[in-house]
Amino acid sequence: EKKYEWYDKKYYTVPNVVGMELKEAKKLLTNFEININGTGNTIIEQSPKEGTRLQEGNIIRLYLGN
Repeated sequence: EKKYEWYDKKYYTVPNVVGMELKEAKKLLTNFEININGTGNTIIEQSPKEGTRLQEGNIIRLYLGN
């Protein structure tokens, strides 16, 4: 594992949160900003997809449904 300096940009791999409740997903996405679309409490789609590497603080879009 890399040791980071304060000025380094940190990158994280996006986990799969489809099928989870919003509350659970937020716990896994603490390194990203979350944009929520739709109604309901279950995530039916996410963008970007799991496995994508993003810089800390980038936006993850979550689409909710029933």
